[in-house]
Amino acid sequence: MRIALVQSRLHWRDPARNRDHLAGLIASEPGADLYVLPETFTTGFLGETRATDETMAGETVAWLRAQAVAQEAALCGSAVIEDELGRRNRFLLVDAVGEIQFYDKRHLFSYAGEDQRYRAGEERVLMQHGGWRIAPQICYDLRFPVWCRVRDDYDLLIFVANWPTPRVAAWDALLRARAIENQCYVVAVNRVGEDGNGVSYPGHSAVYDPLGETLVAPWGEEGCRVADLALERVAQVRSDFPFAAEADAFELTR
Repeated sequence: MRIALVQSRLHWRDPARNRDHLAGLIASEPGADLYVLPETFTTGFLGETRATDETMAGETVAWLRAQAVAQEAALCGSAVIEDELGRRNRFLLVDAVGEIQFYDKRHLFSYAGEDQRYRAGEERVLMQHGGWRIAPQICYDLRFPVWCRVRDDYDLLIFVANWPTPRVAAWDALLRARAIENQCYVVAVNRVGEDGNGVSYPGHSAVYDPLGETLVAPWGEEGCRVADLALERVAQVRSDFPFAAEADAFELTR
């Protein structure tokens, strides 16, 4: 599977402008099977502030479907979505025929007030695409290894983020750790630029293989990078190094 990482600046609370801007970046890198956009790609990370609410019937989901059809590929990223229970930071994966899978961010970033305006997801979600088993994660989820831990149920972890510059060392280190400990590919897309609160973002989107080897090195400017992932590589690493058989058993209780 060919993955395109779309590392973009985001226009503060301006969904239409962001959709147009991202469409141009996507078009600049044709031929991928899956395009990965940042967290809250239509607004920037709002945290304690509000924007116009969208639903699953809104313009952003329609745009994702249109882009997926036009590119004959899947797209994923997170957006602010309102449902019957409240506002969600929702990871959306839309395939080339318009089918949607979604995951609601479990770990809300209380340090920036996200927990005051959003409702946390309650379910660990796994997605299927092109024969791959995918575990979607959003930004702060990266800091919680138990939530991310493989149970012989996925091959690829995808992280989308608005991860700020002062903590980029943690971002780089934890992404590689998640690949190594779960013997999976990790694809991670962060944004660049500065948001409306004056917070700066360094990019550092990257791809790591199931041994933690770098396939796409972290970089800082806006643009796309691609990586070719091989499902058999996951199977081979797990067969050669069957560490999961000795993993500690656990149960999530919240």
